[in-house]
Amino acid sequence: MTKTENRTTVAAVRDILLSNPDALRVMIRAVMQQVLKAEVDEAIGQKRASARWRRSAIALVITAAR
Repeated sequence: MTKTENRTTVAAVRDILLSNPDALRVMIRAVMQQVLKAEVDEAIGQKRASARWRRSAIALVITAAR
């Protein structure tokens, strides 16, 4: 990225933020929602995987006992 492109990008961002003062708040909120959703999905996925492992381990024990 050249200095001219960088200045153009900075100017574009400045124009957006000046035209809509809440734009930054909206962008940050959207990013935070995505981050929180990803963390919750990861946590739920770990719980599901853990529960799946426990069920398969119990099934193995039951099968071995027969």
